Amino acid sequence: EWQWEKVHQARPKHNLSAAFPELAELLDPPAIPISGDGDTPLQGGYSPAAAATVTSLSVARYSYDPSNWENSLWVVPLGSSGHPGSPHYHDQSETWRQVKMIPMGYDWAKIEASCETEQTLKPL
Repeated sequence: EWQWEKVHQARPKHNLSAAFPELAELLDPPAIPISGDGDTPLQGGYSPAAAATVTSLSVARYSYDPSNWENSLWVVPLGSSGHPGSPHYHDQSETWRQVKMIPMGYDWAKIEASCETEQTLKPL
């Protein structure tokens, strides 16, 4: 059965994959099937020159609740990490595609209790 999402896909490319094509499979996240087009609420514009490959889309979605910051939500098309080896490099793709969101933590004690790793940046 023909479906628009099977041809209409975002194909994210890491900035370094063109310079290092042998690493493109590691660097480039998987394609994301997307409904909609450039004139719909779930925007996924494309150029006829690029077949149905998505060339523009909503980058991030946020929902803030100032009455209770712990109710705030967010999602991005890929993930919260820019490191290709991280499990969070593109773990939000399906959530983003389904127009769902994930909790955005504000309570520092809860954030520390649930963190998987910690990085400390120190000046040289």
